[in-house]
Amino acid sequence: MTANIFIFITVLAWGIGAFLGKTVLQHSSSIYGYLLEALGTLSVALLVALFYKNEVVSITKNFSLNGYLFGILWGIGTVTFIIALKLKPSSFVVPLTALYPVITVILSVLFLKEEITLKITIGIIFAISATVLLA
Repeated sequence: MTANIFIFITVLAWGIGAFLGKTVLQHSSSIYGYLLEALGTLSVALLVALFYKNEVVSITKNFSLNGYLFGILWGIGTVTFIIALKLKPSSFVVPLTALYPVITVILSVLFLKEEITLKITIGIIFAISATVLLA
């Protein structure tokens, strides 16, 4: 499979997932919504562990603090995203929170010395401009 297929699946899963989350939050608390999301995430994690048993064994031997912090920060972001969805329309929350890749790109350029192209720079400017227009 190519990266584009995975990107498409990611966008589809996150897009439909955020919509379904908003429908849950219309009739329940943010905490309940988060717990259901966490249960779904745990289900996927268990399936991945089941299908990739050998890699799970090597993971336990080579624990990564960055990987653990990634999970913690992703979890914090998920909780705050769910709370924001509860408080504001998804048409406001989703585009603004979709700016997180800008931070990832900036950090990757600064610390991982990744190259940034003119096309990516223009895309980031458009994303920030959209944020200003939506806010």
